[in-house]
Amino acid sequence: MQVAAVLAAQADGPLEDAAEFSRDVGAVHLHLRADSLMEARPVLFVWTHAGVREEVQGVLAPTTTLTLAASHPISGGPVISGSPEQPEQARGEPWQVEVYSADAAGGAGELLFRREFLVL
Repeated sequence: MQVAAVLAAQADGPLEDAAEFSRDVGAVHLHLRADSLMEARPVLFVWTHAGVREEVQGVLAPTTTLTLAASHPISGGPVISGSPEQPEQARGEPWQVEVYSADAAGGAGELLFRREFLVL
């Protein structure tokens, strides 16, 4: 299975793929399309920043177009942004989003997609 992806500030409408985001956008949205997918498949979205990892269960559905698959907030307080004592240092560190197939127990199986991005 091949996965096409757009990481965008937009949840819908015209999408602009980006590698850098302003905290003002509020959230980063991952839009996916899985080629050759015949049926819905459970997946695990993993958002990592400053050594903190957040796992979110989801589903990758068969579709012929990019579809919103997952979103993560990036504005406000220290949501996966390191220690409160060093917020500026954590802000400059890259974020990473990964998509894994989910095993029977809901844990991470095969890595399907990985991408890094910055929040400025």
